[in-house]
Amino acid sequence: MEAFCLCISITTPKKNLVLLSDRRKSCLLKKRGIARFQSGGNVRKASGLPASRTERSVVMNTNNAAALMDSGSLVFAPNGNEKVMDLVPFGRPSTSIMKANDATGGIGIVNFIKGKTFLITGATGFLGKVLVEKIIRTAPGVRKIYVLIKAKNKEAATQRLRDEILNAELFNSLRLTYGKSFQSFMLEKIVPVVGNVCEYNLGLDEDTAEIISNDVDVIVNSAANTTFDERYDVSLDINTKGPKRLMNFAKKCHKIKLFMQISTAYVNGQRQGKIMEKAFCIGDSIAKENILSEPRQGSLPLLDIEEEMKLVLENHQFLDDESVVQKMKQLGRERANKYGWQDTYVFTKTMGEMMIDKLRGNIPVVIMRPSVIESTYKEPFPGWMEGNRMMDPIILSYGKGQLTGFLVDPNGVLDVVSSSGPLS
Repeated sequence: MEAFCLCISITTPKKNLVLLSDRRKSCLLKKRGIARFQSGGNVRKASGLPASRTERSVVMNTNNAAALMDSGSLVFAPNGNEKVMDLVPFGRPSTSIMKANDATGGIGIVNFIKGKTFLITGATGFLGKVLVEKIIRTAPGVRKIYVLIKAKNKEAATQRLRDEILNAELFNSLRLTYGKSFQSFMLEKIVPVVGNVCEYNLGLDEDTAEIISNDVDVIVNSAANTTFDERYDVSLDINTKGPKRLMNFAKKCHKIKLFMQISTAYVNGQRQGKIMEKAFCIGDSIAKENILSEPRQGSLPLLDIEEEMKLVLENHQFLDDESVVQKMKQLGRERANKYGWQDTYVFTKTMGEMMIDKLRGNIPVVIMRPSVIESTYKEPFPGWMEGNRMMDPIILSYGKGQLTGFLVDPNGVLDVVSSSGPLS
């Protein structure tokens, strides 16, 4: 069984795919060539020839593992006869993924999703909403989607589902498609579950945990705290312990076929120069890489996640309510910088990846590493963004004449990607 790590960023002209072997006592990386995909959509052969870009995604299946490749992935078109279509035009129901020599049923992702049951965390967040909408719009044959929602009870969770997910403008395409039956159809597909990735067994009661563990095929972890300078204890709890708890739950799932972790491209920390895509193993650190690459003496800082958790507990017990916030923020910055990461967010996300690798066993894993996620590009319609965030404040301020200019590097590249990209 193998795990894929995939980095998505518009700054990278070519996507490098690295396979992580399932050897428990080593972290052996195998480089693979670019996979060749034709109109049938299945893996044909590897090649190093120039490639053309398509507007859609592809799925690569090998040895019971799957890697989703984004819209910028390299896809060969040797005969020039492939025509890739949008999955679902705005306001119209899904008809097909690809019109081409479709002897094998399209590129495969819809066939894979059909009849499957998902468990998605972070569904009330920006990217989580996009994911839920994308699945149901492009693959209405999905059996069920459990969404983990923090709430007092089932009624409160259902209300959050309606208010924060189904009522979002993002779902207008599905509203037009299903009309009056929209709410009933969505509530048939999406099941709100009271839970929390920061609690033991995801905060699920025994009966619900048993039902989901017997039912779920795919788990997607989109829950995260994305505040760069968050308290170390808070960020560690959701970004590191959260994936750990979720993977422990995944190992109880009898039908589990895939575990997907939404990470970030910035787990690469303070690395310089050409950065090759690879997975993190327990004990890795950017600081250790720098020491090994430089001809100078120095100790090799060994990143021990369990020790980091103990450190938080030890510091927490000596802090009062007034000082705990500032001290925990300071501790997070110090620990991140010590091991070669720029802030608490990316540091704890990296440790989350490490915990997944340590615990996964034979479970197929996909780690998605998008850069800064912006509004939708084409699907379900252009320009949807929740709130005023990311690049939007700068763009709006410039458009209103409030910001006339700012210092930039004219040779710099913006590390941004549409929210449609990572989930395509």
